[in-house]
Amino acid sequence: MVVLSGCSGQGSEDTSSSHGSSGRGQFALNSPLANLARLQDYQSARASSHDPGGTNTDYLVIKPWGTATFGNLKGPGCITRIWMALNSDAEFYLKRLVLRIYWDDEKTPSIEVPIGDFYGAGFGQYNHYISLAMSIKYYWGLNCYLPMPFEKSARFEVVNESDKQVKALFYQIDYCTFDRLPDRMLRLHAWWNQEMPCFDESYDILNVRGDGQYVGCFLHVRTNERGWWGEGDDRIYIDGDTEPTLYGTGSEDYFGGAWMFNKDYPDAYSGCMFLEGSDTSGRCSMFRFHLEAPVRFLKSFRFEFEHDREDDYCSTAFWYQKEPHEPMPPLPPTLHRLPRGAQMVLPDAHDFEALTLVEGQPEVAREVISVTPGSLPMHQGQRLVLRSKSPFSLSFQLPSLQSGTYRARIYSGRGAQCGVWQCILDGQSVGERFDGYSLREDLGTPNDLGTVKLDSGVHTLEVRVADKNPNSTGYDCYLDCIEFTPTE
Repeated sequence: MVVLSGCSGQGSEDTSSSHGSSGRGQFALNSPLANLARLQDYQSARASSHDPGGTNTDYLVIKPWGTATFGNLKGPGCITRIWMALNSDAEFYLKRLVLRIYWDDEKTPSIEVPIGDFYGAGFGQYNHYISLAMSIKYYWGLNCYLPMPFEKSARFEVVNESDKQVKALFYQIDYCTFDRLPDRMLRLHAWWNQEMPCFDESYDILNVRGDGQYVGCFLHVRTNERGWWGEGDDRIYIDGDTEPTLYGTGSEDYFGGAWMFNKDYPDAYSGCMFLEGSDTSGRCSMFRFHLEAPVRFLKSFRFEFEHDREDDYCSTAFWYQKEPHEPMPPLPPTLHRLPRGAQMVLPDAHDFEALTLVEGQPEVAREVISVTPGSLPMHQGQRLVLRSKSPFSLSFQLPSLQSGTYRARIYSGRGAQCGVWQCILDGQSVGERFDGYSLREDLGTPNDLGTVKLDSGVHTLEVRVADKNPNSTGYDCYLDCIEFTPTE
């Protein structure tokens, strides 16, 4: 139950004797259930995916790369519960489906998070847990109980960033409507972050400006080296403080544990809800909600964990603030959101190391390398590396394709010695120029080449490296595969 006003009331004067009574005539209960007995002044409402025709098809279907818009609630009101259930054949669809929520006709969403991460499934798989704020119930029931006030409207979107249809999206949104929203009601926001691996000395859970209060987070850690990862302290900076305003004693301490983890222990406020591996290494999912007292800030808020290893970190932070909010960074490409170690299958892909070289420059060295397990995408586990100290062009013969319209993508990599390249398909430029330079090597970058119409037969793809980033030391090009997915 959402408490939108005080629950104490003024009663008639009581002159009878009562042992231990000191404040007769007042009635107040300090209980999370106290408001149930107080007569409420709102109208109960629900938006759901029920079938108006009366059959059991109570769900939405989302096409590949499509968007489902639903809810469209009219205010003033406050959402009290969001329940969802999903069914899709796409691998790691909990990471590929993006939830967006817009308050009061805003142009940019206050919430834009992979749908699994929003509910705490940070590794792209369901894990059962129960808390007061969120839960995942056996088997697929996703629940959020954080109150979500809105003045004018609330709109929901689920974006399907996969080549597979979402066969079913069930939802129920319970909410209350009012004649007037009570004063000082803030809007819920959520921010998703990830570093794979985390090279920096700290990892940001949240860094935001505004007037509001932080309420909690999920954190998911995958260790890349042996030993205990959780010694990093939690540090919170409020309103521009240069030293931590709130200084913790360790990662596991923040989530209510101590001396590492040896089993999962979710409770109402905090805990570890998924543990795979030993107590010092493997994969671990945790949560903490400050339901007893959200952390208040007037101008800015930053929450970080100290970090001195190279483990994979992923998190979702929740906070309330006054609008407008600053635009959040865009989500990274779909494949970059997937957990490392995921074995990806790209059925419509053609590996560059297996393609026939049509023509090129002999001074360009060609090398096939094996990819370290855990890099994305894991298609055949190899890459073709083209090494050159000067601009070059190579053309490859593609396998015969049926006549049709395709969505084309090329999977490539980045490195400190890579150049800027462009794809030319049958003599026509496709996609944008791609700057392959990165100080950190990355072997799994998907690049969208757009929609192409192809006749049946053999086609030629030219990879032209004509320039380089000023910081790059060469014109190398890392190529994994090219994918042609039918759109019809």
